[in-house]
Amino acid sequence: MNNGKAGVALFITVVALICFSIFAFYGMEYLFEGNHWLTISLWLCGFAVLSVSLWFMCKSKAYRSKRSGLPIEISSIIIAIIVLFVGSIPFTMFVSVLNHKKEFTSSITETAHNIATIDSCYQAYTNQRLADYESYLRHNRYRSADIPSKINSLRRRLTPENVDSISHERQEWLKSLDSVNIWNVSTARNFHYIILAGEDWCEQYRQRSSLFYEGEDTTLFDLDQSVIASQSSYRKLRTPHSPDGISLVATMACIFLILTSYFYIRRPRNRYSGHHR
Repeated sequence: MNNGKAGVALFITVVALICFSIFAFYGMEYLFEGNHWLTISLWLCGFAVLSVSLWFMCKSKAYRSKRSGLPIEISSIIIAIIVLFVGSIPFTMFVSVLNHKKEFTSSITETAHNIATIDSCYQAYTNQRLADYESYLRHNRYRSADIPSKINSLRRRLTPENVDSISHERQEWLKSLDSVNIWNVSTARNFHYIILAGEDWCEQYRQRSSLFYEGEDTTLFDLDQSVIASQSSYRKLRTPHSPDGISLVATMACIFLILTSYFYIRRPRNRYSGHHR
C-alpha cells in the first residue's frame, strides 16, 4: 500500500471513530439519565471492542492467507457491525438533540422554572383552602371565637414546619445547578434530578393535603405533569426513537468514514502480495 494514502485513510478512520464515540457517549448520558458510571463503563467497553474489531478487520484483509485471515475478518466485521448498530442509537439521539438544541434548552430551562414555583403554588392552594374553610365555618354559624383556632389548626396541618427555610434551600439548590449547555456532561443528570425533585415535592404536598376537616369540599394538591416538565421533550431526550433524516445521514456518513481504512486496503491476489506475519 502507498504509505501516504494509508496514513490519510487511518487518520480519517481515527477521527471518525473519535467523533462517533463522543456523540454516542453524550447520547448515552441522556439515555441513562446522567448515570456517569454506567455510561462510562459501557462506552469504554464499546470503544475497546470496536477498535480491536477494526484492527483485526484491516489486518486480516491484508493477510496473504485467506484460509487463515478470512474467518477472523468476517468475525471482526460481524462484531463491528453489532457495536456500530448499538452505538448508532445514542449517536442519533444526540444528533437529534443538537438538531433541536433550542427546543431542548428551552424545555430544560422552563422545567427548572416551573419546579421553582411548586412551593408558591402550594402556598396559594393552602390559602384558598383556608379561605374556603373559613367561609364554611361562618356560613354554618360557628361561634366567632372558635373560628380562628379552627383555621390555625388547619393551617398547621397543611403547612410544613420551617416552610420558609425549606423553600429557600430548594431555590438555592435549583440555582446551584449548572447552566443549560447541551455539551455539558452534567446536563442530563441535572435535568433528571430536577424532574425527580419536582415529582417528590409534589408528592410530599399531596400527602400533607390529604387530611380534610369536616365541611371541606376540596381536592388534594396536584400539579399537571405538563406544568412540571415538557413530557414530550423529556421523552425525546431519554427514549430511543426513530432517527430523523439528518441523524440518519450523519450516522451513515460517520460509519462509512470509520471504515475508510478497511475499504482502502487491497486484498492480496497471490501468495507474494499482502502482509506477512
